[in-house]
Amino acid sequence: AAGVNLCTEPFWVSLLRVAYKRAVRSIRSKTHLPVQDGCMLMGVPDPVAILGVNEISIRFTRRHSETVEVITGPVLIYRNPCLYPGDLRVVNAVDRPELDYLINVVVLSVDKSGHSLASECSG
Repeated sequence: AAGVNLCTEPFWVSLLRVAYKRAVRSIRSKTHLPVQDGCMLMGVPDPVAILGVNEISIRFTRRHSETVEVITGPVLIYRNPCLYPGDLRVVNAVDRPELDYLINVVVLSVDKSGHSLASECSG
């Protein structure tokens, strides 16, 4: 899809918005956890193997904004669909300058054996 920016393409954005709302509504009803501020991101493996075990990197832009925001500290992640409470993971979000170019994705740690954090969650 050369020349297509998925962050601004209206149809793609509307699909993601619907999927996000449905996923948040579903997880709120299944786990009864108050989710006030969340987002849905695609996960990618750490390309430079800089993240430690149970570490992720999240850099994103809000709709209608060019400002890149960085999340740090403990976060709750899951892989869609989240079928069991054990699929939820509390991990530590960190800011690594080597991963600054990866925006609007969640960068997942990969251990030395090649297992990703995503493989620990069903989905």
